Amino acid sequence: MVGGRVVILGIVGIILIAGLCGATAFYINEKIQNLQTRCTNLENQIGNLSTNLQNRVANLGSQIADLSEPLTSASYLIFKNGTEYFARNCTSEKIEYNGTNAAQVVNSAMAAVPLSQPVVIDFAPGDYNLTASIVLRNYTTINGAGEYATTFTTQNNITVIKVNGSTNTGRIDNIVLENFGIVGNGDHSHNGTIGLQLWFLNGPVVQNVRILFCYIGIDTVELWKPMMSTLWIEWCSKGYVTDYFANSSTAGVRLSDFEIQYCDIGLYLYRRASAVMLSQGEIGGCNSAITVEELSFAHISNVLLDSDNLAGMKIVQNGSCVIKGIQWSNVWVGATNSSSLQGAVTIIAENRSDVYDLSFENIQVRTFYPSGFYMENVSNVQISGGEIYGDFPNAEYGIYLNGCSNVTISGLRIYGLAASGSWGIYEEGSSNHDTIYGCTCTAGAGGIRIVGNQTHVDLCWNNTYWIP
Repeated sequence: MVGGRVVILGIVGIILIAGLCGATAFYINEKIQNLQTRCTNLENQIGNLSTNLQNRVANLGSQIADLSEPLTSASYLIFKNGTEYFARNCTSEKIEYNGTNAAQVVNSAMAAVPLSQPVVIDFAPGDYNLTASIVLRNYTTINGAGEYATTFTTQNNITVIKVNGSTNTGRIDNIVLENFGIVGNGDHSHNGTIGLQLWFLNGPVVQNVRILFCYIGIDTVELWKPMMSTLWIEWCSKGYVTDYFANSSTAGVRLSDFEIQYCDIGLYLYRRASAVMLSQGEIGGCNSAITVEELSFAHISNVLLDSDNLAGMKIVQNGSCVIKGIQWSNVWVGATNSSSLQGAVTIIAENRSDVYDLSFENIQVRTFYPSGFYMENVSNVQISGGEIYGDFPNAEYGIYLNGCSNVTISGLRIYGLAASGSWGIYEEGSSNHDTIYGCTCTAGAGGIRIVGNQTHVDLCWNNTYWIP
């Protein structure tokens, strides 16, 4: 009996052990399958990470390749941080020059460019205080971020930009200046500052440049065929000056779409200036909008000389200077009063042979002066079309001629002069061979008065009438 129980217990034990082993095997298989699934997931994750890493490496390589190319077409980019200025090479992207002297940083950068290559200097926005001049050479471009965004200020008696720091080292070609402003002295005084001095230049381009608070805004010396447009000059003692060196001359100046305001002299043409062309411009708030001392062959068209100028155009010849071939067309001249001048347009010569061949076509003159035109010792002058309006009780003469010859006045309307004691056209001082026709004078003025035994005027009365 006992033996049978032992056998039964043994069989039960075997069965229990077998069941336990089977359960264990099932559990182990399940764990193995879970582990295999996790390994597969881990392999997928590793694969994804590898793909992402490869993509990031590829993108980084692309970015590195992009950095190997210049960011701009400029040679150098000039920028500032606080009081320090920096010149970054636009090819290597390295800062090669820096310091507190802005002009020195700029000039060093330009000098680093080989002479066989053009120089392009870009300026980041900012105010650049110059204690010395920026000196240009052939084939140089200065680019700012805008006439208000990039500005240059200076100390007294500093020229902001000039071509090469010398007056006789040869011609400079292909200068481009654009999109910056010259503010001169920070205290808004003139004190000897020259904004832009161009010596020995051939074919420069100046555009989108604003020049303020300088003794001379632009000083041009032996200039030939410059192209200047979208130019603002304000609050300078002299806005634009033509000059010469030795026996050379300033020739071929083309100034268009310009504005000159609040200068002592807006445009100063003297010492062998020639072939000057002004168009689509405005000059206002000046003691003299245009002053001419020596000039040959100028064409001034579609220019507004505002009524807040003390003098519209002042042409004064003396010595050996010659003024000839000036053509005005579609010009509006306004002028207030000045004790030193006689007319809105004042033309005075020592001799008749020195100021001649002047033409005024469709000119509008609004004058507070004693005269709209005051001309003395000039010859071969044509005034055709347009109006002269005396806008002040002291406006005595529409046109005053003294010692002039071969003056032709036609198609002109004169009105608004003083109610009494005024004359539309007044001639004296041995004027001769002058012709007047097709003119009208109204609103209180007398007609034509001829004074002096040696004064002779040819009057062609067709369509000429005077209504006092």
